[in-house]
Amino acid sequence: MSEKRIDPAFDSQDVVPSEVANLRNQLVAWCEHIAVAATKARSFGCQSALLDDFFLDALEATQQTSSADARALASMCLRADCVFQLAESLGGEVEPDYQKKVEEEVLATIQAIPELDASVFDDTIAESAGFSRDSLLERLGETVYGLQETILAGLKGAASTLRRAIKLAASRKKREFEVKGLRAHIKSLSPRKKEDRELSVELTAQVEAIENEIQAWVDAERRALDGVFQVLAFLSPEPVELLGKTDETEEPNPSGFDVAADPTDVDALVAAAAKVGEIAVDAFKAFELGSFYTYGIPTPTSVRAAQLPGVCVAFSGDDFDVLTELLERAEFSDVNVWTRGEAIAAHSLPAFKKYRRLVGHYGTDRSKQNKELGAFPGAVVFATPTFDEPSDDFADYVFSSDESYWEDVKTIPRKSNGSLDLDDVVRAAQDSGGFSRAKAPVKIPLGFGGDQTAGLVDKSARAYRSGVLKRVFAIGGVDAPDRVFTADEENAVDYYPRLFETTLQKGVALTFGDVKFRFAQIAVEPTSFGVPRSIDMGRARDMNAVLRFAADLNKELDKTPETSPVAFFISVWDERSVACLLAPCALGYRDVFVGPYRPSLWTREVFAALSARFNLRMVGAPEEDAALLGVF
Repeated sequence: MSEKRIDPAFDSQDVVPSEVANLRNQLVAWCEHIAVAATKARSFGCQSALLDDFFLDALEATQQTSSADARALASMCLRADCVFQLAESLGGEVEPDYQKKVEEEVLATIQAIPELDASVFDDTIAESAGFSRDSLLERLGETVYGLQETILAGLKGAASTLRRAIKLAASRKKREFEVKGLRAHIKSLSPRKKEDRELSVELTAQVEAIENEIQAWVDAERRALDGVFQVLAFLSPEPVELLGKTDETEEPNPSGFDVAADPTDVDALVAAAAKVGEIAVDAFKAFELGSFYTYGIPTPTSVRAAQLPGVCVAFSGDDFDVLTELLERAEFSDVNVWTRGEAIAAHSLPAFKKYRRLVGHYGTDRSKQNKELGAFPGAVVFATPTFDEPSDDFADYVFSSDESYWEDVKTIPRKSNGSLDLDDVVRAAQDSGGFSRAKAPVKIPLGFGGDQTAGLVDKSARAYRSGVLKRVFAIGGVDAPDRVFTADEENAVDYYPRLFETTLQKGVALTFGDVKFRFAQIAVEPTSFGVPRSIDMGRARDMNAVLRFAADLNKELDKTPETSPVAFFISVWDERSVACLLAPCALGYRDVFVGPYRPSLWTREVFAALSARFNLRMVGAPEEDAALLGVF
């Protein structure tokens, strides 16, 4: 099984046109170019929200799971030139007024860029051919190319998570406003009254906790964004200078990562992969805090996974802003909303519990997408990340919140105020008829990544000490689509269900991402020590809950990541899953398994270099892997 290599989403050339793949690579090169100048500027303490926003948007557009088409990518390449000029202008200690003036000029220039005419577009396409996969392979060689693409994939996954965390920052402002209110209340209390003194102590502790969380969020964002710039600057073939000591004691690069190292040196590339893991850890932390502040802390929930009568829409994706708009629209109609895939996490979040039309979860693992959605009697709405090409069975009823390169997919238009116009989605759902009858309820438990984690850790630690619990299996990542599997690959298809069943008696599973749907409906007995056999932690982007659980368990057992009872099993498919893989590696966990497939760009040399640093292992037979970890 471990010798089966595939083209995953982050390295696949058979899903998008070659001109799109080339333009993505060209835009990455622009980002590297910008990063060299921006890293120098940041070493002087010069930062620009305009630059940062463009940079993260551009990296998002280069992901294989992005739906950006050739014209959108070509236009972004033209804008990248303007942003580079901004980065260059900040390469020294500049006054705030000067920076503001430059930003205004750059923004005006970007806004004045005309629509791409045919000649400019053709020239950009022709230029991008020099950034094709074959060109890069010829220039770099298989080993360097494979390591660089792995770094880029993990970096894009982390940057995408960071981008979403930053977009959730409005909720941070609300918490800051809450702190001001609490401080005003504390100030109004009388120190002469005992009850006021006690309340003052309680509220002060509450204020300090909120302020610590806010600071942790800000710090994680800053470290992650600094790291994204540094790694891309390192990957650039241009020399990098850090000239920005602002005083005699401050180092220009306090992270310790050598951005000026040779990007074709294998040891330097492996060190960069470790840095990407650190960036991912911070990005997951920032995203978790943003999600908690925006949608609330998840609570344990059992979600219906069997049909109910009624008109219906299935929502797939992890952009919960789109889900919120869909649910707001459904509340004033007869449309029931079902989640699919990672969107199931919404059921555990307080912000979504008020919606009576959010009725349950539809479908199982990703490999059955077209079969299950072909049988779904309603409309289908996809939000990021993108999805597999829809089959003819439901192509007329599928919508996307963003542009899609699949011809049959309709893009949901936006109203003048920027909100989604969902009327066509509702009409398509009503025309489809919906479910006609109910089926016996099936429940899927989820939502264990919140405040209850401490209790689960305590019980797990006691069970581990007594020998009842042998291992904790963190199973996550991104599932592969049906086009990957063939009839003679039953072991690969069934790997995670078999691993789950093999470890039932002596282990528990922490699950995140959509791989869990391969075994989510396997009936299991609860543990004897009060912990669910399968502990759902949410989406791939919710990995910080898993890392928190592991860190708390290690602390309780006086273990280090190297000796931890937590073993990670990561299904690597898209950029998010590479970030999920590198995060525990960077923290020092030694039992990290990849599978059931090996990405095609991981030659024996590439995998050997990564394994030597991180002790990565390709999965084998589930029973053998469990035995290797001492479960039996």
